[in-house]
Amino acid sequence: MTYSALELKAEVEAELASGYEPIRLAKRAFQIYFEKGRDLDPALDATVMRLVAMEEGSEFELSEEEVLELLDQL
Repeated sequence: MTYSALELKAEVEAELASGYEPIRLAKRAFQIYFEKGRDLDPALDATVMRLVAMEEGSEFELSEEEVLELLDQL
């Protein structure tokens, strides 16, 4: 079964409900990618990897507003 944009959006929003922490969000995105990678809708791959990349340094971090905009585009 394909992991959909709605599922990704719900999981990221649930993570944001605990407060915005880019590293924690990046780790959760990696966990999603690791667990759901085979079932991940190909259109979501770049979005998930963009979230994962936030762990690589401040130059890759998105603001909370940017994350919400990214989710709205799904």
